[in-house]
Parts: sequence; structure tokens; C-alpha cells
Amino acid sequence: MTGSEPRSRAGDKGTLEVDFDHHSPAFAEGAEALLAEIRHRCPVAWTSRYGGYWLVTTSAGAHLVMRDDLVFSSGRNSYGGDGLGKAIPKFDPGILMIPGELDGPVHRPYMKLIAQLLSPSRAEALQPVARKWATHFLDQVIETGACDLMYDYAVPVPGAVALEWLGFPPDDWRPMAQTLHDFAGYAADTPQFASALAAFPRIFSRCQEQVEDRIRHPQEDATTEIATSQVAGIPMSEQDAVSIVFTLVLAGLDTTSSLVGSALVHLHRHTEDRRRLIEDPDLLDLATEEFLRLYPPATNSARTVMADTDVCGVQLHKGDRVLVSWVSANHDEDTFSDANRFVLDRFPNPHHSFGLGPHRCLGSHLARVVFKEMLTQALARIPDYVIADEQVVAYPSRAIATGWTTAPATFTPGSRLTTAKT
Repeated sequence: MTGSEPRSRAGDKGTLEVDFDHHSPAFAEGAEALLAEIRHRCPVAWTSRYGGYWLVTTSAGAHLVMRDDLVFSSGRNSYGGDGLGKAIPKFDPGILMIPGELDGPVHRPYMKLIAQLLSPSRAEALQPVARKWATHFLDQVIETGACDLMYDYAVPVPGAVALEWLGFPPDDWRPMAQTLHDFAGYAADTPQFASALAAFPRIFSRCQEQVEDRIRHPQEDATTEIATSQVAGIPMSEQDAVSIVFTLVLAGLDTTSSLVGSALVHLHRHTEDRRRLIEDPDLLDLATEEFLRLYPPATNSARTVMADTDVCGVQLHKGDRVLVSWVSANHDEDTFSDANRFVLDRFPNPHHSFGLGPHRCLGSHLARVVFKEMLTQALARIPDYVIADEQVVAYPSRAIATGWTTAPATFTPGSRLTTAKT
């Protein structure tokens, strides 16, 4: 949104049209305020950017769109110009992303498989793994009294947990995690972004190699379970297994990293919240949901309309594109009282940061486990950390994710809990 006054869309009486660009620097700097202006005028607005799409800004609108994957498709289809349903503008990862780019009956068996792999009980069983790696990476810096909270902690820990679960060897963990972080954390004209982009084919090839190896040599890991499973009674194809593993890698690493980074920066800037969590660690469960609400790792989801329909009184037509803003829905005053304020013990907290409906994020249980372990250790072991505000750098775009690129910090040096150094 560039600040121009909203106007009616030609042919749709009463519809709000805005000059809105979720990839713009203006959105990165003031997303909440820009979205609030639109949300207060009209729950569903039209923008002509990127070929034109509808922007859904309320919690009620998000529920309507995201719970019906037959009318609002995230799959590849003949509409939307290029057949790519999940991104505005188009983004082709070079492979069908399973299960994200499937809908309806085809989609559900894959989601059932992943739901079993990432069930609440299995996520909780990975808590010792999260503790091990949070301890390990804090141990690497705790004696120095200084670190970059992103590159030394928030980025490598979720990568180590997820990639160990998938069975990747340790040599893969940091390169994969850093690639995904740099892709989100640097502008497209920087060498860091170029390097990250160039590394994506290697990540895909490693996923392919991992699946091929587990088919020949099964191990006790999630990749083996995926590669040797059945979907709707049919053995998993190697191609589909690679797609699922690649999707889990892309979706599961920097999302948790960005949430951890957002929480650590928030607690640096709001010492009263930090003090409450240190004094009463039992508040962390409620605080986790509030961090998710105000700092959603994924900022939006795109869909393609497959049949004429109505959303919050606005008529949408077959072939239209829709963008649901999780940032806006999480600030909806009709759902959240005092919505712009961080309320550490907010309850209830029906935020939408893991999505809604058939495509709701199945990694939510593991993300919470890893996040809570990382916050617990940071608050216990480096409780007085101070981030260098003049050096902290936010993601250059909030079109896909919210987060911090770097967060240099100092703290009172402490003692290692383990002896191994890397």
C-alpha cells in the first residue's frame, strides 16, 4: 500500500480497491498499520498488483477461505495464469510440493501420514533432542559473553533437531539451516541471497540422495518412514517421498528460527516480560502462543478461487487469486481484545499462525517443543543478554515471513554444561 486513498473496484460496487504490495519496503516497515487501515474499511479488498488479487484481512474471512480447499485451492490448477496456487506472484520451486500443492481427497492421505510423524506424542518425544542441541549451541558461546543470537543459536538449533529427526548427517545441518535463513534474511541484490539461492539445488539433491539411501538401507528416522510408507494403500513413490522430505526441510527450519529470534528481540526490548518469564517459567506456554500471534513466522497464504463464492459480503469469481494475511487476522479486534499489545498471559488465544483447515501446519507441535526448550535455556543461562540495537537487522521483506537476519548480543559469561566443542 502506497498511501493512496482506497477506491471502488470497477464493476464491483462497494468493493475496496487499494494499492497494496506485500513485497514492498513499506509493508516490511509497517505491515500492522497498513493492514489495520484496510481491515477497518473492508474485510476483503482488491489490489491490481501482480495481476490482481483479493486481500482477506479478518479472522472470520480467514476461516471462510482456509477451511474450504475445494473452493479455495492451494494446488496447481489451470487458473491463476500459471497454475501455481500458493504464491503471489508466482513461485515455482521446480517440484510439486507435497502435501502443500494438493487439495481434497488426493491431499488427505499425505496429511494423515505426516500427522502421524509429527503427532503431539512424537513431538514431545523429541524434547530431549531439542534440549541436547539447545545446550550444545549455547555451550559454544556461553564462555565468551557474546554471540549472534540468530546465527549462533536461533538458526542452528531448529535445523539440528529437524534434520536429525529426518536422518540427515550432521555435516548437512548448518549449511541447510543457514541457506534457508539467508534466503529469507537478505535482499535479492545481496551476495548472501545469491549464495542461498544457488544452494537450493544442492538441498534438493541431498533430499533425493537421502530418500534413495533409505529405500536401500532403512534406518530409524523419519525419512525411512516416509520412503517406505503407503498412501491410500499404495506404496509411496520415490518422487513423492523426495517431495515430502524437501517440503519438510523448507517448511520446518527457518520458521522456528524466525519465531525464536522474534521472541528474543521482543524480550530484549520488553524487559518486564523477560522478568516475568524468568520469575515464573510456567507462563511460557501462554507466552509461546502470544509470540506466535504477534510474530507469525509465515505472514500469509495464497489461494485460487475454483468456483464463484462470497467472502464477508464480497463476491469472488472463479479464477480469482486470494491472499489471506495472518498478520492482519492475528490483529483482528473482533477476535483479540487489545490486539496490538503483547499480553504475555493472554487466554484464550485463537491465533492463526499455523494456518487453518486442511492445510494447517502439521509441524506446529514440534515447533512449540523446540521453541519452548530454546527460550527456557536462553532465559536460564544468559538471562541478562543485551542485543546491540544498532546492529540488529530485520528481514528485508515480510511477504513470506517475519524475522531477524542478525541479532548480535552480549551477556555475562557462564559455564558450559557439556565438554564437546565444535
